[in-house]
Amino acid sequence: VHAPEDFSILIPVVGIADLEFYKSDYHGSIGWDDLGYQRNKTGQLIVSKNTDTMIKKFSPYQNIDKMKSVPAIMSFVTSQDERVGPHQGYVITSALQKKFPDGNIFLLEQTGGHNARTEAAEEVAFVARIFGLTEIDSIFK
Repeated sequence: VHAPEDFSILIPVVGIADLEFYKSDYHGSIGWDDLGYQRNKTGQLIVSKNTDTMIKKFSPYQNIDKMKSVPAIMSFVTSQDERVGPHQGYVITSALQKKFPDGNIFLLEQTGGHNARTEAAEEVAFVARIFGLTEIDSIFK
């Protein structure tokens, strides 16, 4: 998110935060195909100077120093994700907690792969807490 101040809350689910690391990581070797990058005949990602420049501008982790504020964040990672390793969530959450020690920045790890179901109850509870909702029963009716 390049304008986190425009949001009250973010809930990234198995999000890619460190694109610089991701391009060389096993997990990233799969994901770059989703982003339209090409490979050479041996299957290696074709990385150009333009690609590196784009990655550095786009990658949240590489741009933490530019962030002035962040909304409440609850990142979800899964322990056996075959597409986005859980370290992506660990790294960004840790860095954001260090930069914004008084922020509402949390990480929830679940067992499973990339398509593991997120825990809706945790998401609803987090949203309710951030927005000061005391009664959420009506959401479920």
